[in-house]
Amino acid sequence: EALNNLANILRDLGEIEKAIELYNRATDEMPGYAEAHSNKAMAYYDNNQFDASVIAANYAIALKPELVDAYTILCGAYSAEGEYEKAHAAAQRAIHFSPADQAEPYIELANVLARLDRFDESMAALAEALNRAPESARAYLSLSEVYESLNDLEEAHNVIDRALELSPDMPRLYIRKGMIYHMQADKENALKYIDKAIEKVPDWVIPYQQKAEILIANNDQVGAEAMIRQAMRVSKEVPGPHMMMANYKTYESESDPDFLALKAFEDKIKTFGKDKELNYYFALANAYESMKQYHKSFEYLQKGSALKLRMSPATELKQGLAQKLEARRAVYNAGFIKEYSG
Repeated sequence: EALNNLANILRDLGEIEKAIELYNRATDEMPGYAEAHSNKAMAYYDNNQFDASVIAANYAIALKPELVDAYTILCGAYSAEGEYEKAHAAAQRAIHFSPADQAEPYIELANVLARLDRFDESMAALAEALNRAPESARAYLSLSEVYESLNDLEEAHNVIDRALELSPDMPRLYIRKGMIYHMQADKENALKYIDKAIEKVPDWVIPYQQKAEILIANNDQVGAEAMIRQAMRVSKEVPGPHMMMANYKTYESESDPDFLALKAFEDKIKTFGKDKELNYYFALANAYESMKQYHKSFEYLQKGSALKLRMSPATELKQGLAQKLEARRAVYNAGFIKEYSG
């Protein structure tokens, strides 16, 4: 139990990978400790390792079927993987077992409904969450994201300000505030709030990635690369920074250290969820295109497009992707012919 408690402290401080190490030690020493498996699932979720989060949460549920937190985490992980029906079912199970004062199951249900563009239902779920826990910063965070989706950025600011009043040490709130400013094209305030998140948790990869995104949008490629490299140094366990690098770097060859670091994630990319897998294939396509390896680039474009169709199998999407692929094939073929014909 001591290892689990210490890991909880590290996770709250944003030391996610160190927390995972301790959770693993705790579950190795006490395999039947359901709460440690559930907490490990949360840490994996925070680190965007959604497949591992699903496995750990299901293990916790097998040990303790009434464990509300495990269902709540499972809901979030399934939602991140695009498995919305499974996420909805997990949220309902969490609600079934939750005591009257617990808000988290309703927050996760709201997040799933928002992903499905069911915003009125999402807000109703968040209203119930706040009825149960009026000072839940996480509920206000989710509510701000709903307002962002509705493009009501002023109300999103108001809601996130309330969350910051309730929980001023929660770094994710500063990131959200910064990204709302980014959506309003307010670079100065956007960077100010992202920097506050970095000050609070200097070893967390997410704020560096978000800062890089803001700098890229403002055409500061030098600053963006510095942030991406800092994200790489902070965490070697997640592919996000390497994917960001691939979107604008020109690689000299497959022996480029940055390319090798990106390619190293291929065998385990599915564990990070479908959205991450999709973007990973497109990042590899960009990398190979920069090396003028057009056939390999097209191969990954096809893989990404096939996955996109499985995630959203609309006829219009299928036709649009087919047209884009054929257009890209024409560009690649011309480049290939020029390269090898001299």
